[in-house]
Amino acid sequence: MAPNLLDNALRHTPAGGHITIMLRSQAAQLVWCVDDSGPGIPDRHQADVLQPFYRDPRSPGSGLGLAVALSIVQAHGGTIQIQRSRLGGARVCVALPRTGEPG
Repeated sequence: MAPNLLDNALRHTPAGGHITIMLRSQAAQLVWCVDDSGPGIPDRHQADVLQPFYRDPRSPGSGLGLAVALSIVQAHGGTIQIQRSRLGGARVCVALPRTGEPG
């Protein structure tokens, strides 16, 4: 899941662009976001890219990466949100529930 999100950011961010990764711990969940300065995902397609085989014509992918990532995240009780990034491209955030303290 994480490699797919980072690969997407790398693939769509032009040379000289920026990618940031943010991780924060909240009481009930862990959230991490990948932001990039690429072309972004149009607002009207942000939900579509999470569906199997949907692909942006600008993308060389198969349209499965984000759908598989969503399935894995949901299997663990989490969510994925796609938004516009402050960097100008896409922002993909994964939230997973905290299940306990490390031993």
